[in-house]
Amino acid sequence: MSSIAVASPWSAPTVAAAHYATTRATLPTPNSKLWPKKGGVIQITFYKGFLREDGKATIDDVVAHILHAIDVAGIDHVGIGSDFDGDGGVPGLASAAEMINLTRRLMAAG
Repeated sequence: MSSIAVASPWSAPTVAAAHYATTRATLPTPNSKLWPKKGGVIQITFYKGFLREDGKATIDDVVAHILHAIDVAGIDHVGIGSDFDGDGGVPGLASAAEMINLTRRLMAAG
């Protein structure tokens, strides 16, 4: 599920495993804890409008969202959705060639 109402994901974990492209703003933490129980995955997108309300997202915002999702759902239930074919536009993550930048930042974060 992606680009849906905030209330929509509340019913999905009870029905089937799924994934959800999210930010801390669009998927409340209590809901995020339901997804792993059904084998679901929280996908973190690089879309700057989801990462920050002002649309001025950086690679640090991507890292913060990934680490938050890992803290809430567990590393086995977090994925990355680059949005390279859409409007990602995060400096330092503009293409697959720059994914090494994210890898380095995540490794440095532990």
